[in-house]
Amino acid sequence: MNDLLSPPHQSGKLKIDIGYLLREVPSLRRVKKQLFTWDEYGEKIATHFLVAPPDLRVVDEDCDYVVSAPAPQWKTAKEVVYEVFTTSNPRHDNVRRRLQNASASTPLLLSTLSIWLSGVMGFSVSVTRPMIATMLYGIATSERKLSVLLEN
Repeated sequence: MNDLLSPPHQSGKLKIDIGYLLREVPSLRRVKKQLFTWDEYGEKIATHFLVAPPDLRVVDEDCDYVVSAPAPQWKTAKEVVYEVFTTSNPRHDNVRRRLQNASASTPLLLSTLSIWLSGVMGFSVSVTRPMIATMLYGIATSERKLSVLLEN
């Protein structure tokens, strides 16, 4: 279990239990087996389960169908989660309060952030849950460096 360093505005420490993440999101084991990096796996989640916004769609001139261009949802999701942990932006006070009030165990982190990200970005929780699990896995395996969310 890895401690996640708290931002200056939080008094408690967050814990990330990698075993719990692997049990709750079994497909994350692909990352552990090194078939993908955690970041590549998060991108796959976004690419396969989310449809690109209309302004990112490309019409193939040789065909009658629309091909989705790679969308920035994974990158945006990582940036938003990073902002929750590293800034004092009042926009995220509600989710910070929820995480702070209950010693922020891995189940609380996963469920709270998944539901919150779903509301913020308009994605289904069935997509945000593996996205958040992947981000938490990435943080836990990178010596708790939140900056890993901004890499790539």
